[in-house]
Amino acid sequence: MKPGKPRFADWMLIAAILFVGLFFLASGEYARRHGITPESELVVATGPADWFSVAPTTSRYGHGYLVFNLNGHEIEYESTQYGYTKLIAALRDHTPLTAGVSTKRESLFYWGGRAYLYSLSIGPDVLQTYERTAAENKSSPAILYFIGAALTSLAAWGLHACFKNRNVVEFL
Repeated sequence: MKPGKPRFADWMLIAAILFVGLFFLASGEYARRHGITPESELVVATGPADWFSVAPTTSRYGHGYLVFNLNGHEIEYESTQYGYTKLIAALRDHTPLTAGVSTKRESLFYWGGRAYLYSLSIGPDVLQTYERTAAENKSSPAILYFIGAALTSLAAWGLHACFKNRNVVEFL
């Protein structure tokens, strides 16, 4: 069976696959370059929280969380993280906190004005350390590169086939 002349839908499908592949490649490169803020570049915020809000119901992550403001930095803390109940008690008692936050944009998609929390302590009680946060958030962009390369290669093969067959004359 001889290949037919590519339809407009074929070109659009290949273009969509190409753009998705390029998106995965760009996401991997963004994660590699901007993924984790170095500890020396964190902003240290101290003092009692200006305000806080507890959301005990499920959030977009599938569990509860609280949001508090510390020296102008809006910070989210999930209920699955260590010391969640201690933090709520400290916020209610206006106990001074020390937080290391990043104000940089660390993800490709920006979800709002919240600062990324790296370290948190209530007096001498450490709830979250930079090392643990960095280890948990360190994701390898290798899978993004692999998927992006596979989709881009598939699109290149499809473009080659469409260009090769674009002048095919079909006889009945």
